[in-house]
Amino acid sequence: MAALLPSAGTGPTPYRRRRPERTLLYRAVQSHLETWLALHRSGCDDADPLAGYVEREFRRYLECGILAHGSVVAD
Repeated sequence: MAALLPSAGTGPTPYRRRRPERTLLYRAVQSHLETWLALHRSGCDDADPLAGYVEREFRRYLECGILAHGSVVAD
């Protein structure tokens, strides 16, 4: 069990910003979101519109982790 504990003298791991823009999922959403939204809007009638939260969440996903969109500072 002692092997699971950090060794003496080691400090906390320094913060390293995650880089979502480098992931495959992020690049796929970024590259295809506008096309997908346009195709969905042109192919759907008024009875089956895209829920507003779907587009909003995709756009928020693209902003998450990008420092240009702001950051949260923990105390």
